[in-house]
Amino acid sequence: MLNLDGYDLIMFSMVNKSIRSQTQDNLLWRKICFREFPNDIIRMNYKRKDISLNNNNWFNLWKEFDKKNSTIIFAEQPELSLMIPPCWIRNESDVLHPKIIKTTLPYFDVHAIFDTLMPGIYQIVWEIKIGPLKNGQNFKFITKVSDKEWKKTINYAYKPKPYEIENLSTKGWFKFKVPNKIFVHEKNSKVKTELRRYTSLEENEISLWIKSMELYSVQLVRCQK
Repeated sequence: MLNLDGYDLIMFSMVNKSIRSQTQDNLLWRKICFREFPNDIIRMNYKRKDISLNNNNWFNLWKEFDKKNSTIIFAEQPELSLMIPPCWIRNESDVLHPKIIKTTLPYFDVHAIFDTLMPGIYQIVWEIKIGPLKNGQNFKFITKVSDKEWKKTINYAYKPKPYEIENLSTKGWFKFKVPNKIFVHEKNSKVKTELRRYTSLEENEISLWIKSMELYSVQLVRCQK
């Protein structure tokens, strides 16, 4: 069972009760945490947190590490401010989205990087809020899968049809799952995902359609095989 990663082990445990009982071993999940999330273990150790076997539920820690490493909340990534043009906004009134980034600029480009990934099939999910749309607005989702040294790269791109985004605009926060299936073949691969907004309008026409666009997070979701 140690040959399986955490996600596949969970899928395997659903076969029957006998297998499920064997896959709940605390030592097993501790080994998986050390193998899949070494940086998180280092941070725990650096903060002098207990990393012993008996004083932790390692399956719960695995779920915590997995969620943290597969979700990026933009307003909690201050280093991204150098490449993000909008203002930073803290929205205290929305408990589900307390920290967001927001822009009214016609050209918008933001990216996020997920690293130390396990092999598998993934999809990208963006959590977005868009104001009323008019003609001339375009969105494009770009994803690159690379090895840990950024030498070998596989590119994916998706440009939604106008109605795909239009049907979701003005409805508050929504999650947009990019249709591309992202294939990660090597351990410790990196995924860089990017969202672009741009316009085909002339400069003097841009003011006709500028509405706010807000971003909360982007998530890398593991697909069932």
